[in-house]
Amino acid sequence: MSSAKISILLFAAASVSVVDATYCDCGYYCPDPIKRYKAPVICPVGSYCPKGKYNATSFPVPCTAGRQCPTQGVCTPLPCPCGSICPEGSSAPIPTKPGTYSLNNSNTSIPCAAGYFCGPLACSQTPCSCGYKCPKGVSAPIKCQSPFYCPSAKSTAQTLCPLGYKCDQPGMCTPTPCPLGTFVSCPGKQSCAKCPKGRYCPTTSSSLICPMGHFCVEGVATPALCPANNYCPLGSYLPTKCPANKVSGPGSKTVLQCT
Repeated sequence: MSSAKISILLFAAASVSVVDATYCDCGYYCPDPIKRYKAPVICPVGSYCPKGKYNATSFPVPCTAGRQCPTQGVCTPLPCPCGSICPEGSSAPIPTKPGTYSLNNSNTSIPCAAGYFCGPLACSQTPCSCGYKCPKGVSAPIKCQSPFYCPSAKSTAQTLCPLGYKCDQPGMCTPTPCPLGTFVSCPGKQSCAKCPKGRYCPTTSSSLICPMGHFCVEGVATPALCPANNYCPLGSYLPTKCPANKVSGPGSKTVLQCT
């Protein structure tokens, strides 16, 4: 054999790819089935290349939805971690948007349900605590504001402070009862009002005029009996003394009872 032919054979042998001459190895694709005119090509990022069939043409396969193909030469797609999504053809996981979450091997995210919140890279929903509200799709709990309260876990909205109570702080789980001698005239109050002079407040939601024969200083829950030698008309906040040299018994209602 001539030296020229030997040189050609040696060159051809050196040019044979490490990839199998009849099967396209995984991680590569083969546009030319017998690799005569074009050598196997490494699989690009975002695709995978399973082992090819015997003497068959093969091409990259887009990375499966819910999986990732982060490097060249991938034989099998890799898992997509929770808290991220991998659409078809992904070369890397995409973090979920705030207010959404995802499970392992997801290609789309899920909006956070009402009563829950989903922070960055959330793999699951977190229940909203009392004192906070969580409408649908929030990334963090929202503190309830006065004069509202949020009575239970997984609240989706604030609750107006009820009659007889005050809600004076943000983030309240329960309203604060008003003490006796104070009242609130309508729901949604931040403070309890003192019962005014000349009236009494038997409950924290009512204010009544002081009855005759009694007097009512500011902030009382029950009327006080008018003392002897005084009289107390309707709505009195202090007893009125009888005229000079006249007396009256306890509970007198008018000056006519001073004799």
